[in-house]
Amino acid sequence: MSDLLTRAAALFITPAATAPERVTSSPPRFAPRALVLGMPKDAPPVAAALGNELRRANRWPAALVAVWSPTVVSVDTVNASSDGHAPTQSAPTAAHPSAPASDGPTDHQDVRRDRPAHAAARRLAARLGSRGIPATARGRLAWLPLPAEPGPGLAMAERAAAAIDVPAVLALAGPRPAEAEPLLPELDLVAVVAGDDAGPLATLVLDHLNGLAAPAVAVRPLRGASRRLALAGLGGLRSLADASIRDAVRGLS
Repeated sequence: MSDLLTRAAALFITPAATAPERVTSSPPRFAPRALVLGMPKDAPPVAAALGNELRRANRWPAALVAVWSPTVVSVDTVNASSDGHAPTQSAPTAAHPSAPASDGPTDHQDVRRDRPAHAAARRLAARLGSRGIPATARGRLAWLPLPAEPGPGLAMAERAAAAIDVPAVLALAGPRPAEAEPLLPELDLVAVVAGDDAGPLATLVLDHLNGLAAPAVAVRPLRGASRRLALAGLGGLRSLADASIRDAVRGLS
């Protein structure tokens, strides 16, 4: 069983020994930086909810959620794959020309029509766009899908975080690439999304993260309306049964 769990944990963890050596320098900052690890359909909604929770905790006007996956993941694709439905494919973009074409609207698009993006999120997305970082405003969040190639994708995430003074959450929606290792010491919080947040898989992944200065917690995936609100940039972490991540956010305040 331990071999099986180790292979399963590899979905979230790449051994640090494979990480390239790199020296980075970042300007002083006060807004928190967080990481969410999980599967492509589970990590982005929790990252969005966490971004809003971090924003609310210290009254930041907006927050950034950057999502990396081995395959391109858009907010509409993630939302359409909720609760067992087949994912809707995202339309090709200049940043992701290989993405397949869309075949229709999603529930998230309906929510977005009713509740337009907040002005602060639009300003944040515009600020990133002026630097060649293609973010989209949704609710109180700027949503940034990263290139699927780990090097360029995580380099864009670093550039985006360095350009802003609001909370930033990076969702690694798939196996953690070696290129992510240099980012770990800069984090204030890590969340692992698992179906059983107290199960052996979540425990094994958290054990691998024990060396970090940042607290690491396990949470269950968001479902239903809570998931849709999070992806619309509106919902927070109140719907999560486990209070450990809410306590961790309060500890950063």
